[in-house]
Amino acid sequence: MILNAPIVVPDVSGMTVEEAAQAYAAAGLAVFPVHGKQPAIPKGTSWKDASTSDPSQVRQMFSGRSGVGVAVDMEKSGLIAVDVDYPDKVPTWMWDALSTGLLHKTRTGYDGRGHYVFRQPEGERFGDSLGDLPRGFGEVKGSGYIVVEPSPHVCASEGGFYEWATTGDTAVLPSDISAKLRERRVKNGDGSDIESFVLKHIANDDPRKLRTIVERFTAALADEARHDAMLKALGWAMRWAAAGYFPARDAVDVLRDAWEMAQEEHAKEGDSERDFFAEFDRMVAGTIADVDEAAVLRERINDSLDPFAPGSPGPMLPDAALVSGDKASDKGLTCDDVFDVITETDYLAMPDPVYLVEGLITEKSLVRIYGKSNHGKSFVVQDLMWHIASDKRTWHGHAIATAPVMYIPYEGVSGVKHRLASWMNHNDVDSFEGRFMSPTTLVHLRDTASWLKLINTVAYYKVRVVILDTQSQATAGMDENSAQEMSEVVKRLSALLRDAGTSVWVVAHMGHSGDHARGSTAVLAGMDTELRVTKQEDGTHTVMPTKQRDIDTDMERGIHLKRLKVGRSAVLVSLDEGDQVQVFTQVRVTEESALWMKLAKVIYETAPDEDGITRAEATGNVMKEYKIANSNRPNVGRAWRWLHDTNRIVETLDDRERGTGKFVVTASTVRELMLTRSACH
Repeated sequence: MILNAPIVVPDVSGMTVEEAAQAYAAAGLAVFPVHGKQPAIPKGTSWKDASTSDPSQVRQMFSGRSGVGVAVDMEKSGLIAVDVDYPDKVPTWMWDALSTGLLHKTRTGYDGRGHYVFRQPEGERFGDSLGDLPRGFGEVKGSGYIVVEPSPHVCASEGGFYEWATTGDTAVLPSDISAKLRERRVKNGDGSDIESFVLKHIANDDPRKLRTIVERFTAALADEARHDAMLKALGWAMRWAAAGYFPARDAVDVLRDAWEMAQEEHAKEGDSERDFFAEFDRMVAGTIADVDEAAVLRERINDSLDPFAPGSPGPMLPDAALVSGDKASDKGLTCDDVFDVITETDYLAMPDPVYLVEGLITEKSLVRIYGKSNHGKSFVVQDLMWHIASDKRTWHGHAIATAPVMYIPYEGVSGVKHRLASWMNHNDVDSFEGRFMSPTTLVHLRDTASWLKLINTVAYYKVRVVILDTQSQATAGMDENSAQEMSEVVKRLSALLRDAGTSVWVVAHMGHSGDHARGSTAVLAGMDTELRVTKQEDGTHTVMPTKQRDIDTDMERGIHLKRLKVGRSAVLVSLDEGDQVQVFTQVRVTEESALWMKLAKVIYETAPDEDGITRAEATGNVMKEYKIANSNRPNVGRAWRWLHDTNRIVETLDDRERGTGKFVVTASTVRELMLTRSACH
């Protein structure tokens, strides 16, 4: 956003949360949903990545969700808010400046509390630091977010309420306030070491972590010396700043504020302000010197910034706080002191999974595809990824998304050229329009620097699927049978998913036993989806889900494909109508049977012998017969496609050999499911 451009806050009074979110987005403000004050966004996505002013994305995030509120990303929106919690600590000169901003009230009535919202000054970006503003009144939100009208307030029972008292064009942050925010009180001799550190570490991936450190420092003062408590807080703050969670300058400024307040409340006789701040500056310099930046980055990738790890500053919560016998009811806690919670209403309002491959693979998930050598696992993966990267909308009967794909082939690279040429020729694809790519350097999971570069590369190209083919080559030198080492692999794959916002697929070999993928089950435990590729005796390939964490599937028989010779290689195609899928056993349909079996039974029992039945009629009949809730109608749709794609139902024809839109069950399916009609049919 251009900072000197007008930024107008719309009047959203009387609107629903969804309508208000659309209104904010239309005004150019970046928004995202929240539960209480916490982001309500999909797994693996940061609120910074989720916030947007794109109308279609906003509609997708908010549509049909009850109980959520709306938050505005201040940085992306070009805004800054002065959050006043204690009006009595705001000096007169500051009230004069605040009065020029838009007031967003956070309590019923008006007692001075609320967000005073301004436009960021041209050419500047203030974060969440108070700079040289007076302490104790509240906060500044320049890189964070604020929850806005008409969101439900977590402290509604205590008078909490969100409402814009004024709307319209935002004023530029007054010079009196911006001048105070520019003040940096970080000095240590010439300040060069500290200044170089804060200039280097400016990322702001999770600024809430800084607030956590300040809160725990304050709590520790009840049982620890303020020097010890601050040394621990600074140690964590500098490590997390180096990890990119929040700007190092903000951390130094905010903790200096906390140090100053501690000095006012806990100062001893004879303390001087000069000595007090000199002590703080020495602690800052010392904790910066102790930061092993490479180690911190490795820990972030592994999601293991462990307070008890060697070299760490120690646990952030003092022991006394953990074992305190005080009851919560005796502490005078308010809703601001406890976690937000969600209820069954929130669970029921959560959005359904967003599919990359309908009924099989969701977005931002970890997926493993495995099989025996020469059973076609890479062949299947390549076929699927090229369908996703092209503008094809289905993959062998399953709806798919169109998305950028990054393929990292650690083996069999020479064969990719001919497979790709054959696939593009057979599928009439001239170009993927930049949606298919491979890095020029193979990345090893143990190489921290290259793994970080891969995360950056994936984020830069907005890749939504990353494929490592194969797991054994990507983890060469690691013990596949070690639960500890394979857990580290899962952590790194999860970091790629989380930090780059992508799905991650790995191709793996079958274990010697022939019943699961090779190596430790720690990898399987970390996967959202696992698919097994098997080559049958007749040369066809079966893709079978063996694990689905968040998806209900009825694909007991898998997806059946065969190879077709094209050019110098081959492609995978669905079985032709005349091909038969081998039936190993006959089964009788019961209440416990898969949905596709129940649907076939209902079609057979309710359709006239030759006329057939429409899809809509079959859907209604099976839902009535088996008391299927309307919310599960998509599962009936998937069962129908399964019957159709495996040639278990066929469309009837009229006298001119044209389709009638009505279907009957095939004779082979009648035998397979041992179907019979009652005498009345």
